[in-house]
Amino acid sequence: MRNAMLLALTLLLAAPAAYAQPAAIYPADPVRYIPADADLAVLCRFSRLRQTDLWQSFADPKVGLWQGFVKDLGRELNLNLDPEKDLVTAVLSLKVVYAESGEPDTVRAVAALELSHDARPEDLFTRRAEPAPMPGVSVSVYRLDPDVTAAMPGPRLLVIGSPESVKAALERAVAPPLPGSPDFLQSVAGMPGEVAFAGRMPQGLRDAIGTAFQQWKERRFRGGLDLERVLEFALLYNLARLGREVEAARGSVDLSRQADALDLSLALKSDGMAGPIAATLDALSAPLAMALLSMIGAQPRDEPPDQPLYHAAADGRAVRITMPRQAIADLVKDLVAGARQEAGRTESMNNLRMVSVAIQTYVANKGAYPASWSDLLQARLISDMKVLQNPGLEVHFPDYDYQLVPLNAKALDRPFLVVLAYERWQGDAPPSGRLNVLFGDNHVETMDFERFVLLLQQTYKALGR
Repeated sequence: MRNAMLLALTLLLAAPAAYAQPAAIYPADPVRYIPADADLAVLCRFSRLRQTDLWQSFADPKVGLWQGFVKDLGRELNLNLDPEKDLVTAVLSLKVVYAESGEPDTVRAVAALELSHDARPEDLFTRRAEPAPMPGVSVSVYRLDPDVTAAMPGPRLLVIGSPESVKAALERAVAPPLPGSPDFLQSVAGMPGEVAFAGRMPQGLRDAIGTAFQQWKERRFRGGLDLERVLEFALLYNLARLGREVEAARGSVDLSRQADALDLSLALKSDGMAGPIAATLDALSAPLAMALLSMIGAQPRDEPPDQPLYHAAADGRAVRITMPRQAIADLVKDLVAGARQEAGRTESMNNLRMVSVAIQTYVANKGAYPASWSDLLQARLISDMKVLQNPGLEVHFPDYDYQLVPLNAKALDRPFLVVLAYERWQGDAPPSGRLNVLFGDNHVETMDFERFVLLLQQTYKALGR
């Protein structure tokens, strides 16, 4: 009997070492992978987003707006993944990390991607990934580069981001549900629409906004005030006040609705602030609608659109911002037009670079610059006439869309300021106020029209004309 008890005790003590612990069961719901300490969560239902009319405009392959983003993102993350085809749902969460000085230092990001089909790591990674086991994590983890880690908790689930964020996401996924009400960030799962988001203002970011504004104010107000500084101060003061007052935000985008497609609520920490902040945000609607296009390099609007970009109103201790579906449609339309303009500008720069190679070859062979495009065509240094057509123009010139400046050695003292060729335009100035220019040192630059005119005048003066 004594021996039997000793044997049983020995087996109990040895059990943890003799038998492997059961692997954690990871949920397929990507929302469960939002780390508990995240500051922002964004949920995108790609399966619904792809069915909207606006998506068809945004993802038009002729524009390349979405395709270019996907290509850059895949190259940056070393992923062989097309979000338009391969994703059902994606959840992105972010956390701001602060340095000892209190300034924002880094952003820890993690994305949990629900795939439309079963996949293996070798199907998703563009290059061989190194295994990177994590303590306490029972799924395979891979290091794509020093700052990016990926894990596959299931055949249709990919978690990717910084190593710290991926570990926090995997640990959170298998943790028991929190008692009581659902977590604020995980509440995005219950919001309507194609895109839902929830965020909270960390104290570190609030402090950083206050510090940055104070430093700007002290630096900007030295030497007295003028009207420009007063207006700049008024704008930044109200934005800084908004940053100090907002405690949390949540909202959604539902493009199937004809009325308010965007519904955003900003929770404030102080009574009596909702009215002034709503009024400030409402006043900024028209200027933002005019200026947003300049963010992608397009020409800003001369006047705001007929439909307000959004409307802000006080709602108790919160500010509610709504955006009509038509306003979103107009914004996407303008963004697509701006992207087309930017794509045409890029193609035109490539044309001028090919022209530069042809001119260099001509100079090497002839010992002089060409006097006209005909010289390059006759020398068969330009074989495709499309090189002399500007893809950014809606109406082309009957001969060539670029103007060649016949240079000589006298004008090349400072070749980086000498105009060699440039885009032609209709009217008094280019529609965007900018144009592509090829210089004597063979570099191509997009520049403001006023500066170009000065350089062209200097070029002709150096030529004695």
